[in-house]
Amino acid sequence: MTDATQGLARRAQHLSPSAVATFKRAGQGARYPLATYTSLVAAPLIYATGDEVLPIGGFRGTNPWPPLATLRRLVASGGLHIVLGGGTDPRMEWVSAHCTHLHPVGVIPAFYCGAPPGFP
Repeated sequence: MTDATQGLARRAQHLSPSAVATFKRAGQGARYPLATYTSLVAAPLIYATGDEVLPIGGFRGTNPWPPLATLRRLVASGGLHIVLGGGTDPRMEWVSAHCTHLHPVGVIPAFYCGAPPGFP
């Protein structure tokens, strides 16, 4: 788990400015324009955008917040648009199964779970 989260964090630090701009545009109007698997991955994105990012699973991905039901409600209500990350966590498996995988957005798996009209 440590290797995976540290690897994702290293890649998040090297997202292109165009990828960051895409995330900002996609998140307009959402409570959480972006969620990431672990807060370690969220940190560089918060720094780059100044926006709130929902960390799924806390620092290592083992925290139960947010529960899958909350994540599903956020997506259904338009409160969450983009999710970064992957893996075998049930929340991330749900995202992978129910959201559109974006190609290429950056170096971290990205999923489109709904966004404002006219995007992408």
